[in-house]
Amino acid sequence: MLFADHSKYSTVWLFSTFPWVSLEYASTPTIVMAWLGEFSVLVLLNLHLTKQVRLAGESATKALLSHSPE
Repeated sequence: MLFADHSKYSTVWLFSTFPWVSLEYASTPTIVMAWLGEFSVLVLLNLHLTKQVRLAGESATKALLSHSPE
């Protein structure tokens, strides 16, 4: 990837850790779509993580309440 021509493969470079290398060669719609794609992935991952944390919290609460003396 480091030796790929950033003017020829600008879309690939937009999804790398160095997207600014290809900003001058990529068109505006390509940049916007890449940004929206990355943002969508982050939103989906956050929703999945929130769901997992909520399930783990429910399990921990059930375990605590089931061991309480009455």
